[in-house]
Amino acid sequence: MTKVAFYVRVSTKKKQDYKRQIEELQDVLEQKKDQFKIDVFQEKESGYKDDRVELTRLIKKIKENNKYYKCIYITEISRLGRSPRKIREILWELEDAKVNLFIKKGSIWLLNEDGSLNTLGRLVVDIMISLSDEEAIAFKERSRSGILSSIRAGKVNGGKFKPYGFRTGANKMMEIDDEEAVVVNIIYDMYKSGKGVKVIAGYLNDKKIPTRTNKSFGDKPINQYTGKLGSEVVWSDKTVDDILKNPIYKGKRRYWGGRDKKEKPMLIDLKIQDKDTIVEEDLWEECMEIRKSKTHRNYTTVYTYLLKNKLKCGCCGRNYFAKYKPVPNGDKVYICSSRLTKNGNCGNVGVNISLIESAIFNEIVDSDSILQHINNADKLRKTFEQDLSDLSISLANTNNLIKELNNEIEGALDLQVDANGKGQMERVVRLEKKIVGFENNLANAKLKLNKEKRVFAITETALKEQSNIKTTSKTLKNHTKDRLMLRKVYLQIIDKIIINSIDKNTVLASFYITIDGVVLPKQLKLFLNVSGMRKKIKNYNYLPLVDMKYSPEYKNNILITDIEKIQEELNIINENAGLLNVETVSIPKHHILKIIPPS
Repeated sequence: MTKVAFYVRVSTKKKQDYKRQIEELQDVLEQKKDQFKIDVFQEKESGYKDDRVELTRLIKKIKENNKYYKCIYITEISRLGRSPRKIREILWELEDAKVNLFIKKGSIWLLNEDGSLNTLGRLVVDIMISLSDEEAIAFKERSRSGILSSIRAGKVNGGKFKPYGFRTGANKMMEIDDEEAVVVNIIYDMYKSGKGVKVIAGYLNDKKIPTRTNKSFGDKPINQYTGKLGSEVVWSDKTVDDILKNPIYKGKRRYWGGRDKKEKPMLIDLKIQDKDTIVEEDLWEECMEIRKSKTHRNYTTVYTYLLKNKLKCGCCGRNYFAKYKPVPNGDKVYICSSRLTKNGNCGNVGVNISLIESAIFNEIVDSDSILQHINNADKLRKTFEQDLSDLSISLANTNNLIKELNNEIEGALDLQVDANGKGQMERVVRLEKKIVGFENNLANAKLKLNKEKRVFAITETALKEQSNIKTTSKTLKNHTKDRLMLRKVYLQIIDKIIINSIDKNTVLASFYITIDGVVLPKQLKLFLNVSGMRKKIKNYNYLPLVDMKYSPEYKNNILITDIEKIQEELNIINENAGLLNVETVSIPKHHILKIIPPS
């Protein structure tokens, strides 16, 4: 009995099968008088991939025993692959082994009956290889061009899973899903506040917020292979991370266009009728800075940096990162991440790790200046409760406005159709302008509704999660050497700290405090005495201020107040400290925090 092999291949793992190819090849053998024993090598893999398991197994078998198979059967040359180089390598292997190849499309034999090369057949095969390659290239170019045009037009592309926060609207146009957009903003806000992707995923699962898969599949299987139900899919750290790094949320769609995933994709402006972004660009960029700092080698050290992702540069707005070398005279500073970029150093000063971490510790534990902020918590809570009540009313009113505008648009459209039927063109034009006005108002109302939902969610969460400054202070005092616990507390109370150099001896650290997830409007200003860190016996001291005539103001974390005015006022305060009831604070030894390697 003659032994032969079928090699069949499909490109996609879910939708295609080999049945048609196998049946066609069986029809070829049924026309022959011989009896055949058939081994079928089945592959579900792209023809452009070189490492195809079944093809490799077939070639290996032929190399081990070139008498094992009399012939290899395929339906068409593209089944062997899409790369001309790879196909020719396979043909050379078969020629050397004297194993014949039959291509059903064209009824072509690679070898003659005596095992010699079928030169005419090989010539035809070479032409088919070139044509197949040209066809594949042309198809890819047409596909890419179509996808690019569709993205530029604002249409949805791809399969069933759209980016979370978006949906398919009329004419396959991409639209923002207001309900999911609120969740996206919660993710970004939590990440900015210092929460990790696992913590955020856990929060969303605890709140029973449905994933896109939950909503799309419900209790139905996601696919036939795993049998997993849509209702079983929960939020994961990868899902959260994918949302954080996707530029579509700041209004930029990625287009790879055949690029390798290691390269950067083309970014195309997102076109949506009522709004172009779910997340403000500044917030997206800030979260990207946090992601970069978490993956940078200086952050994968064994040391725990209390202010990681909390320090911002007052010159360029970027994150600060820690640079620590545990040797005498080695770097022990937080510095601006602009130094990581070639020729990108903004020039802002570094600040000693121990000095700034200890100053923050001392303020939380022992200082009255921070209590001026904290003691207003009850008053602040009442304000937020009133805000929540007002937001509820505003949400209801906005929803009613949207319904009214939809009714107005429907009514105007009916009148327009009626006027058009009667040939009243002037009336048609007037109604057209009226409809455009309604649609603009509707778009603004939807935008307002989305923003109100986000603020409502954040405020509601803040009121549920009460903080206690006395407990915080006690926790810090009891864990001066437990840096993991210290960092956890710091993350709860610090929104951000913006760094600026005032002069060669002074660094301003503008400390923004957060209570119950809500940032207090007035920052605490710590003027750190960096000159004390240059002395052989180091002096840890700083001047804390709440109110200033020329209080520092920032835009996108960049100082916009004239620094000379801050310098001038600081000099006056220092000269008249006793009269103004302010004084420089010397940090006691038991409040000085040192970086300690984990045990």
